[in-house]
Amino acid sequence: MIGVLFTLLEDAAKERFGSKVWYDALREATGTFETVYVAHETYADEEFERLIHALSQRTSLAQEELLRAFGLYAFPRLAHRHPGIVDACRSLKEFLRSLHVTMRQEMQCFYPTERTPSLSYEEVDGGVAFTVASPCGLCSLLEGLLEGAAAWFGESLQLRQSRCARRGDPGCRFELVFGRDAVPLARYG
Repeated sequence: MIGVLFTLLEDAAKERFGSKVWYDALREATGTFETVYVAHETYADEEFERLIHALSQRTSLAQEELLRAFGLYAFPRLAHRHPGIVDACRSLKEFLRSLHVTMRQEMQCFYPTERTPSLSYEEVDGGVAFTVASPCGLCSLLEGLLEGAAAWFGESLQLRQSRCARRGDPGCRFELVFGRDAVPLARYG
């Protein structure tokens, strides 16, 4: 898994729960509180899962709730780090349509040894279906990222997950319907 997600998880945990909770969770997940994550490195998916589990135990929040909140937290920060990916798009629909190409390019450039999730996009009645096939099975994180992306573009989003990798499906499929009644997040600064 890409290191930037680990560094953002650390930031989110410290902001929301405090440094003690983060370092206790880090010690449980890795065996030491001295682990330092680097954004441009890659780490085992299982380590991320152990961190989420440890944070869940310390905060009494379900892992799915933590992952969704983390996705909401992470999207604008990822957009700030990689403005070229979002700046070229005027809507969430356009962003999702272009994501499989731009994400593959970014991953190959910055994380050449990391497995790139397979993404597919198709137009369906009144919206789109967005499917992610990844061995991670972090559906709630994807849901939070999608909601964060909708907020970034100032759109409301109705989301329904019709397939789930954690239930044995070949990927996670989200059916999305968009609106324009939300207030967009401040883009930069």
